Amino acid sequence: MKYEDMMEECAHYMKEHRTEGMNAGKMSQIYCYTKGYFSYLFSAYFEMTADEYGRRLSEDESFSEIPRRQVDESKISVFYQQLPEFSVAAMPMVPEEAKDSDPIEMAAQTYIRKKQDPKHRGKTFASVWWHDENCRMYYLMGPVITKLEERIEKSVRVSIPSSRYAIFSYDEKDPGGLAYKLKNLVCYVHGPWMKKNRDWVDECGYIFEVYEKDQVYLFLPLFSEKKKKEPEDKVYGVDTWTKYIDEHIMENIPIPELAKMFHYSVQHFRHVFRLYYDMSVSDYIRKRKLQMAAEELRQGHKLIEVALKYGFKTPAGFTRAFENEFNVTPGAYSKGTFEVVDLTQYYNEYKDRLKVSIVNIKELKMIGHTILDSRGEDVDIPAQIYYWMDKDFPCLANTRFSCNRQRREDKIAMWYHKPEYINIEYIMGPVVDDFREVPDDMIPVTIDGGKYAIFETDRQSDKENVSDTIRMYSRCVFFGWVKEHRERVDLMRFTFERYIDNKIYMYVPIKN
Repeated sequence: MKYEDMMEECAHYMKEHRTEGMNAGKMSQIYCYTKGYFSYLFSAYFEMTADEYGRRLSEDESFSEIPRRQVDESKISVFYQQLPEFSVAAMPMVPEEAKDSDPIEMAAQTYIRKKQDPKHRGKTFASVWWHDENCRMYYLMGPVITKLEERIEKSVRVSIPSSRYAIFSYDEKDPGGLAYKLKNLVCYVHGPWMKKNRDWVDECGYIFEVYEKDQVYLFLPLFSEKKKKEPEDKVYGVDTWTKYIDEHIMENIPIPELAKMFHYSVQHFRHVFRLYYDMSVSDYIRKRKLQMAAEELRQGHKLIEVALKYGFKTPAGFTRAFENEFNVTPGAYSKGTFEVVDLTQYYNEYKDRLKVSIVNIKELKMIGHTILDSRGEDVDIPAQIYYWMDKDFPCLANTRFSCNRQRREDKIAMWYHKPEYINIEYIMGPVVDDFREVPDDMIPVTIDGGKYAIFETDRQSDKENVSDTIRMYSRCVFFGWVKEHRERVDLMRFTFERYIDNKIYMYVPIKN
């Protein structure tokens, strides 16, 4: 979604839900941003913070139109430069609990204070959005330091890679302060400029701001060569992932860039890919390279040329990988049997095996344990589900939440986004009546009531077919049914699986 469209949609949503006390915290959860980053974008597009806008809406019924930032493009300059790698000794500026937070204003005020400190006098400062090892996102600021300099105490050394950058600045003579100038730059760059030049931008690189001599600059990373332009309305469904990878397989696209292309976090992309295609992303890329290499060998190309073309450093390394995949040497090659799941064909074949009911349900409460976190390995989700279906997590032993063998097992599993995290986790746990005395290792989640499409198989029990059932739901429900009924699905509520007495049910929220 484009920046302006997203901000307009946010303002419209807040206005429609004005009685619900909408603020930056609630909106950031809806749009899967941290509160700080959402506030950063909102304050750059509008002339007030998200918290201030939400408060005005709830207090004044006549208030509706929010003033949009009007940027004088004639005051913005841009030049292009190749920068060497450098580092920033950075510290966080925006606490998540801060009310009426305006990260850009905080960054400007931080720089003004720092430059008055004798030990920082004359130094260049930079601010950047950065993820820590737990995938939490922070807005950091600090002085630019060289490779030889030690990081400042309590700071994080953020290394900005060498790249070509578009560097934007606002008219120095304009009476507006640093925060005002930076907001205008952010609004212009993510709006009019990006519309015309998006295919030049390296969206996996660092976007950062530099403060120097009472002026602020916005740095946007660029590709060294212009990428092949994709249609602006291009949407990559799961059935096009493998096609896209095949078309770009010689480019050695990093998995994080693939995930971003398809609008997923890295770990979520890995796990969903495995559910659909029965293999990891890395395995798919490796297998496809070997299959393509094998076809070229069959056409008479030389082994050493093929090995180097597909990224193998030595012919010996290529030969070992080839033998491991096809159980023959390249010289004795006969065509392998590697196939990719055709999701459309699979859906047409299996969709009639599912029963679907449209039901209104009451609110549900569940406590979930993380069985696959945002840093997790590329594990088999169905295997984890099978193991925990009828077992208690250790922290639930000897509590009122432990499994009661006299009643039916009732558990829920779902992808869940913690408010303080960027990435998504997979959690599982029992349905409960309330959240009293919930162990620290369990996450309390309330699932809104309403209308749901509930899917089940035609079997009496799914216990012996957990893997096949979950994959069938992933492919037939998410790829097929949701795709066919996209206008009916309510994306603002949770989708989840429910496990009752060895049966597996898939719940998809639909609009009332």
